[in-house]
Formats: sequence, structure tokens, C-alpha cells
Amino acid sequence: TVAFYAPYIEVAKRADYRPDAGVEQAIVATGAQHVFFIPTKYRVYHNHLEPGTRLPNAYWDYLNGVCNKHQLNCTNLTAPLTAAADQLLKTDRLVWWSDDTHWNAHGMAVAARVVAERLKGQAIPKNP
Repeated sequence: TVAFYAPYIEVAKRADYRPDAGVEQAIVATGAQHVFFIPTKYRVYHNHLEPGTRLPNAYWDYLNGVCNKHQLNCTNLTAPLTAAADQLLKTDRLVWWSDDTHWNAHGMAVAARVVAERLKGQAIPKNP
């Protein structure tokens, strides 16, 4: 049995995202050189729960737009986590804890691999 957090299901199904004015400013203010979109557990397992249906991408579309506007690198972790989840399910393993909204070791390994691949070769700013 796998549990899904109901408010996160609602978020994944939203067709639009209207952030308050401070969200974009907060993203830019971090000084990050690369931003990563972290999907919900429901988004990653959606194709197994509701086959043949598609989720909107309102949050990713917003984040990607902010990144483009401010010339930030932006990576969506949905595809790599979904691919790993699909493979691991064949052996009854998951990338999230079955009863939690956090990645387990498999999910962390996928994210770490993608982050390392994306950051390789990028200059790391020094703290002032």
C-alpha cells in the first residue's frame, strides 16, 4: 500500500498557478545559478494511478518561465524520477517512502545523479 498526501494531489491537478508577487523575487534573491523542480510523489506515480490521463504542468511552466526570464538554468526532475519509479516498481520498490512525502534512498540517488550531471562544469559562486 502506498499513501498519497491529498493536498499534493490537488496541487498536481491544478491547471493554473498564480503565485503571490514575492515568489519570483524570492527565487531570484537566492542567487541560485540552477533551479530544480521537485515533483510531488503523486505526479511521479500518476501514470500508474490514472493510466491514460495527463496532469497539467502549471507549476513547472511557471518556474521554467521565471528561469528563462532571469537566465537561470532550470531542470525538471519529473522525468528522471518517473523513469526510476517505473523501473523500480517492477521489483516492488519505490523512490518515495510508501507512507511519506519524502524520497527514500532510491529517490535521493536519482536526484543526486541528475543534480551532479547538471552542475558539472558550472561555476560555483563563492560566498562573500
